[in-house]
Amino acid sequence: MTPNVELLRLTLKHIEMAPCTWDQQEWRRKAECGTVMCFAGWACTLAGGQWYRASDHVFRSFLKAEDDDEYGSGMVYAESRAKRVLGLTWQQANMLFHDSNTLADLHRIVDEICAEVES
Repeated sequence: MTPNVELLRLTLKHIEMAPCTWDQQEWRRKAECGTVMCFAGWACTLAGGQWYRASDHVFRSFLKAEDDDEYGSGMVYAESRAKRVLGLTWQQANMLFHDSNTLADLHRIVDEICAEVES
């Protein structure tokens, strides 16, 4: 699997341009400034993913399943979708999606992943 450099950089740029919509500890939630998401949530959204809409907040971290998703239950966990659309290994995904990452951490991790492809 080859990392999707374009989507990695686009997601990071989106977060930088609208920092009030980023919370590394939230897959997706509503806030005063709109929808707030972590890096993985924004990657899913920017890749055209459709979030599963349910009144139960338990499902706020799920998207509607697509043909390329691992599981065909009608919905897919945001982490799995983001891993797929970003072209990451599980190790890279775990590092990038960690909930304690700062913006500086995201820059470093994205740069490291992209450097592997671009070298």
